[in-house]
Amino acid sequence: MFINVPVRPPAEKWVKVPKYKKIINFAKKIHEGAEITYLPSLSEDKKIEKFEEIIEAIKRRPYEFEEIKKLTCIEENVLKEMLEKEIKKGNILREKREGREFYYYRKSFIDN
Repeated sequence: MFINVPVRPPAEKWVKVPKYKKIINFAKKIHEGAEITYLPSLSEDKKIEKFEEIIEAIKRRPYEFEEIKKLTCIEENVLKEMLEKEIKKGNILREKREGREFYYYRKSFIDN
């Protein structure tokens, strides 16, 4: 059993992503073995340290820069430079949607 939450702008504007603790409590009520599809950083004190992990997260779904910044302990300017390098390499794409900038993984489309 999987529990999924919206990770990109949903079709309905009233849909909001619940706090992780609420999702955990809900999962426990419906099934002990439920797997939760959520942001890669499952706790507020655990941060991504390797840039490769950020790319792996972007492979799964688009992220806004602010989301990426919250997930990592990499300094903001360094993070922006690293993302720009990946854009220039053609591995990721930055695109505006609904007035927000998202980073998408695009390597698989370039290789084919």
